[in-house]
Amino acid sequence: KSTFHMTTRILRDPKAIKVPAEVEPLRQVVIDMFDIVKPFYSRQTAAYTTTGAAALEIVEVDSGSSVTVSLHISPKDGQQIIVKRMGTGAVTVDTEGAETIDGSATKSIGSRYDVLRVIYLDASGEYVVI
Repeated sequence: KSTFHMTTRILRDPKAIKVPAEVEPLRQVVIDMFDIVKPFYSRQTAAYTTTGAAALEIVEVDSGSSVTVSLHISPKDGQQIIVKRMGTGAVTVDTEGAETIDGSATKSIGSRYDVLRVIYLDASGEYVVI
């Protein structure tokens, strides 16, 4: 009979850890991984512009009124944004700059609980729905 044990570890913020100069590149890799796995989450009830601060941003829109979520200016290659419609009001996602979303200026999230997930690709200069 096998027994499976699971341990939980609390990770410290790698940005606060001081290291010798020769291992700084390794610390930067840890910081990059930390940012990738730690999404920025917010719940919005009115018009909102994403922050662009994290590699992954999750926005829940909970409103009975129409809300527009604008994707931030100057996105980084590979940044992902997930917008979920929680309320009954219509949700439109648009871009702040010249970027497009699969070739369109805006995308609508059709029904309550539906999700729009996009990734910015530098090579094409647009957000792509994934």
